[in-house]
Amino acid sequence: MSPGEPIHHTTFQSGSFDPSERRDAWVDHLSRMHAPIGMRVTAPSDFPAHQEVLQLGDVVVAASQHMPMTVERTPRMVRQSDPDIVYLGLPLHGTMTIEQAGWSIVHRRDRFTFHDSAQPCLVQSGAESRYRGLALHLPKSLLPRPVYKPHELMDGRLRADAGIGGLLAGTLDRLMADVDGFRIADGPRLGAVVSDLVVALFAHVMDSPVAPAPDGLLFRIKAFIQQRLGDDTLRPGDIAAAHHISTSYLHRLFKADGMSVAKFIRRQRLERISRDLANPASRGVPISVIAAQWGFPRAAEFSRAFRAAKGLTARDYRQQALTRFQHRDQETPGHRT
Repeated sequence: MSPGEPIHHTTFQSGSFDPSERRDAWVDHLSRMHAPIGMRVTAPSDFPAHQEVLQLGDVVVAASQHMPMTVERTPRMVRQSDPDIVYLGLPLHGTMTIEQAGWSIVHRRDRFTFHDSAQPCLVQSGAESRYRGLALHLPKSLLPRPVYKPHELMDGRLRADAGIGGLLAGTLDRLMADVDGFRIADGPRLGAVVSDLVVALFAHVMDSPVAPAPDGLLFRIKAFIQQRLGDDTLRPGDIAAAHHISTSYLHRLFKADGMSVAKFIRRQRLERISRDLANPASRGVPISVIAAQWGFPRAAEFSRAFRAAKGLTARDYRQQALTRFQHRDQETPGHRT
């Protein structure tokens, strides 16, 4: 893949499907983008929805338009699949109401919505009109632990019309408006910019003196690792050398962030594998091939690591995930009109 290629940019358009399939296709798309969800809509099955998705390394920015809908992520869904993601949303037209952890807040274009994927939630968007908005998906592994305290970020204080929040909102809007001006090599760099702004916003809201590693070093190291998860020879010494630091300093950076280098790599690999196993489009790919693509070429080692992390075999995990897609009407509260 050449660095000169256009940045990774995809589009979902419900109009590409038969009218009777459009709502289901939208739910499947959101479940792959986020995590398993149930959805209720007031519109008919011919559900108009459009989303553009920009991939910036492991940071995702999306612009959406759709009819009013309610999305529910139940405790059971959280137990079944948690991608360890932070979601920020910004309504541009219409409102978004989020109910989570005892909070129920109506958000408009002057406030970011906030949701932690580990929390059950109920989200109502565009209740009074067609909804249009921006969304940001950020792996929690990229957030310094002292700065990330989710229960202190759910109370609607993440302003988007001034200060750091205004800068973040403007950056997200400009990114989606200028997609054609970016190349694939720009993705991780732009992801680092967005991530640093999110960390700065969270720290500002919580009045935290904690800052990330100097010059975003830890973020750059994590981005470097995530781009090389498929390399089963990746070692701490190689990572340290690529960033001109000692291996001992590398270990200290990760220890201060609450996770060892090896555990971070293993966790990221297993999460990528889990997402592929749960993707209906990958149902025909052997588990061993998916595992090898993400840095687990030895079947026995992978089986032990996956069972330890997920509590069941990869085969059972895949079967359960695909069954949820096939029988969503029986297993989730979605699709009620």
